Amino acid sequence: MFEFALLDGGLGGPGPLTALADLNALVATPPPSSALQRSPFAGLDAELHFQKAGASTVAIDNKIEQAMDLVKSHLMFAVREEVDILKEQIKELLEKNNQLEMENSLLRSSATPETLSQLPPPGAAATANAAAAAAAAAAAANATQPATSTS
Repeated sequence: MFEFALLDGGLGGPGPLTALADLNALVATPPPSSALQRSPFAGLDAELHFQKAGASTVAIDNKIEQAMDLVKSHLMFAVREEVDILKEQIKELLEKNNQLEMENSLLRSSATPETLSQLPPPGAAATANAAAAAAAAAAAANATQPATSTS
């Protein structure tokens, strides 16, 4: 609540006069334009109008900030869920990889030298798999890009 006390400035009232009791009440009922021109408080009324506009802007800014915070919290929640899913997938893949490596080691130890000679070296299979995965990724990327015309 804003109050302004004015000393008697020849306006006819004894003692201090309260010009404004409540800013909200003043803004809710603006005086007619002719009263603004004659009122000794005309500049104050215009200033209060600008203060209300500033308060409105602050309220809008606060609502925008609250909405942005809400969006941020929803995004963070979604990202955390996705990270948890990916961590679980990584854990499962590591377990499967360990199991396959143990099976491979066991099978290689019991295989004959002739069978082992027919297999590619251990590093060559990984290189071939990586090249195949890169080719598949490039094909998928090309399929998702829109076609461009050169006319």
